[in-house]
Amino acid sequence: MGDTKRAHLPKIIKPCVYILRTDKPNVFKVGRTIDRGTRTRAARTWNPDLVTFDIIETETPDQANACESYLHNKLQSKRYAGEFFCVEQPEIEHLIHEVRDYLLTDFLPKKLEVENLAKQPTSDQMLTPGRTALDVYHELLKVREQYYEMQNKKEHLENRLRLLIGTASGLAGVATWKMEEWALFNRTKFQIDHPELYEFYCEKSYVRKLKLLKFKSKQ
Repeated sequence: MGDTKRAHLPKIIKPCVYILRTDKPNVFKVGRTIDRGTRTRAARTWNPDLVTFDIIETETPDQANACESYLHNKLQSKRYAGEFFCVEQPEIEHLIHEVRDYLLTDFLPKKLEVENLAKQPTSDQMLTPGRTALDVYHELLKVREQYYEMQNKKEHLENRLRLLIGTASGLAGVATWKMEEWALFNRTKFQIDHPELYEFYCEKSYVRKLKLLKFKSKQ
């Protein structure tokens, strides 16, 4: 007689970001998992009307985390509750397209390449910038201007909220501003009081920092 036992195939685990559509108009759930089948079934136990809108597969859990964070951050003003967002379908389709065509294929691979390159020792050579380098340089300067403007606006709006909170703990459903206790290590005092112990525990580390120079084109 042949073996009647069913073969147990290994479970394939694939990290991904899932976008589920709810029964409410334009409300989507955006989350991540390494087992989308189990996660989707679990979600449907408390909301049977959830249907899969899209799945963004990634190679690693770190990539899935980055993709989820990207979508959550781009949808901050449209948060409905928790991981649910109230957003028009064309907009979320556009963001999913950004994740696939920009984040996964360009941003994250270059970031990983830079992280590996940052560990390599450098020479004293200064390269002559070509057209591509200069274009990136000038574009970065413009982005830094915009970044400074947005950081300034962000700080101003945060301060307006703080002023509205005053000496209270916060604004219900909006923000909190509570006093917190922090334990800070006084490195300078420790170095003065225990110089030998300080030297013993100090370890050298090397970091590559990107510093923009004032480029002067030849006339």
